[in-house]
This record gives sequence, structure tokens and C-alpha cells, in this order.
Amino acid sequence: MPNEDQVKRPLSTREIRTQLPKILKSFREQGDRALPVVVGAYKRRDAVLVQIDVYEMLLDMAETGRRLSQERLSEPTRLSSDDYLDSVRLSKPT
Repeated sequence: MPNEDQVKRPLSTREIRTQLPKILKSFREQGDRALPVVVGAYKRRDAVLVQIDVYEMLLDMAETGRRLSQERLSEPTRLSSDDYLDSVRLSKPT
């Protein structure tokens, strides 16, 4: 079963092979409360196993972020001259 240490310390491929049934059982039983499991070699963090509901939520969040970014980029921005000067760090002539 994953623990908080496995979020910080990557499990080796050998550890994943032996613990995968327990990890999957934990994901099924704990749902989105299950801790992610980091996988890697030589203490590198190469990948993360997460419960499927968490993965789908992350996909939805990423898509929402992309959509909002595109909407914001497509809308013209109207700045007052004072705001424009502030944004480019120029001072107004006196």
C-alpha cells in the first residue's frame, strides 16, 4: 500500500512489480484519496501513478486552463494610457 514516503521517494521498477497489486487495490479502495506513487530509477522521479479519478480530474483542469487561456488571448485588452504606462514601467510626462 502506498505511503507518504513513496510520494517523495521513487519506487524502483522492481518495487513496482512486487507492489503493483497492493497499489491498485489501494487505488480501488481509497479512490481519489489514495496517495500518488512515484516511480523512477536511480532515485530519479520519472513518473507518477495516480488513481484514475485523480487523473481524469487533472485532465479536466488542464483542458479548462487551456480553454481559459485561449479565451483570454482572443479577447482584446483595453488599457487606459496610465495602465499601459504602468505595464511597460514608464512614467507619465509631467
